[in-house]
Amino acid sequence: MSEDAYIDFAVLYDEWQALYPRPFAVALAPRIEAAVKKHGSRVPVLGDLACGTGTFAHWWAQRHRGWKVYGTDLSDAMIASARKPTSPVRKKVTPADRAPQFFVQDLAATSLPEKAGVLSCLFDSMNHLLAAPAMSRMLKRVRESLAPDGLFIFDLIEEERFAETFEGFSIIDGPDLYVGMQMGSEERRGVLYGDATFTFFRRQTEHWGRLEFNLRERCWREAELRSLIAKSGLSVVDIEAIDPSEDPDVYVPRTLWICRNGP
Repeated sequence: MSEDAYIDFAVLYDEWQALYPRPFAVALAPRIEAAVKKHGSRVPVLGDLACGTGTFAHWWAQRHRGWKVYGTDLSDAMIASARKPTSPVRKKVTPADRAPQFFVQDLAATSLPEKAGVLSCLFDSMNHLLAAPAMSRMLKRVRESLAPDGLFIFDLIEEERFAETFEGFSIIDGPDLYVGMQMGSEERRGVLYGDATFTFFRRQTEHWGRLEFNLRERCWREAELRSLIAKSGLSVVDIEAIDPSEDPDVYVPRTLWICRNGP
């Protein structure tokens, strides 16, 4: 396996997201915008952590003139895709004076060129952190990367519906891409984990190529996460139950967390 586990997935990621009525980042973006408007940000700097192919970072940069936008991801391949001017889900080119800057960084080593008024971490990226020490390190870096009173906004798969979310098999397809998703969950030492296996078939010039990609996520209990957030120096401002897609065929129950740097 390549050292960059996402090297092949990055090539297909935007094509996969384009099969849905709206890519997840685009569906969730107005809620992030509303949270920032409601709770305020004095510093017009946004950093999107675990940004993937940069869809949300580009969306924000296109809509918010005057903001500096950054994106970070552990995968070199994802960041390479984010730096491209267009993609299957981002056909509009971000103006050069507002183009986000992207960096290859681990969540626990977040280091932006300046303090951010808003940090986001979307598409259940926080569920990918499987252990409390990793979550603690990440939250510490978030606090250190935020301006005073800055906001940290992220989504999680809903705790009570986690096992249900990681259950069964589903298919989504288009003319040149077929995606099968096999889901399952298990509990170990009181912690619930979800596993997903993606099988991609992509039409190529004379044949179909096949790729499998596996991921594991953890169900974070509200009580344990609140404790880790408080220890990091952040405070929970609001938790909201959401359905970003507003489409019953792709519904994944989530909670949107809004935290602030400081008590």
